Amino acid sequence: MACLTGGFDLAEPCLSEAFLRNANGGALVYMGCSRYGWGSPGSYQGGSSFDYAYQFYRQLFYYQRSTIGRAFAEHKLAMAASSSYNGANRWVQFGMNLQGDPLVPLNMATNNLGDDPFWFRAVALTNNVVLRWPDPYTCGIPSQTVQIRYRTDRYPTNIADGVLLYTGTAQSCEHTSASPNQPLYYTIWVSQDGVAFQDPPP
Repeated sequence: MACLTGGFDLAEPCLSEAFLRNANGGALVYMGCSRYGWGSPGSYQGGSSFDYAYQFYRQLFYYQRSTIGRAFAEHKLAMAASSSYNGANRWVQFGMNLQGDPLVPLNMATNNLGDDPFWFRAVALTNNVVLRWPDPYTCGIPSQTVQIRYRTDRYPTNIADGVLLYTGTAQSCEHTSASPNQPLYYTIWVSQDGVAFQDPPP
C-alpha cells in the first residue's frame, strides 16, 4: 500500500525521493502514496489499494503498455469513474504518485495469452460462499463475461437450469446469505461474445 512513502511534501527527502536520489544505485521509478493507502481487513478483495494494484498489473501484462508512465496513467484512468465520490478510491486516486522517469520502457517478453487452463473454485465461509475464476481472456476466450448458476440438489446443466447467481466480467463473486449445512452446487459458463454462453474449455 506504500502509506506516506511518497509524501514529497512531508519530508525532505521522503522515502521515495531517497530511493530515487541514491547516488550509489538508486531507483528509476517509484510508485507510492503521498498519504494513506486503503485496505479492507477480512475482505477477500483486499480494498482500494489492491484494486489499483490490480489495474496497474492489468495495464502491464494484459495491455502490455510500452512505458511505465503510460501504464501508470492508464491504471489511474481505469479507476477514475469509481473515484467521483468522497470514498477510499478517491483518496488513493489523489494520493498515488509516480516519481522518477515516466519514459522507462517496459520491455516485456511477448505473452502467449490463451494458454492458461480455466478453473473455478468455491470457498465456503460461515454464511456465504466466495467463488473465483481466472480472466477468461488468458484462457483463450475472447469475452470476459461469465454466468454462474446454482442448485441445492445437483449441478446446473444449462443456462436455464437452477438459480442465476452472477453475470459479469469480474473474476470473483460472493454468494451471501447461504444457509449453514446446505449443499450448494455451482456451474460457470463462459462466452465468446458476451451474449451467448457455453461450457469453459477443459
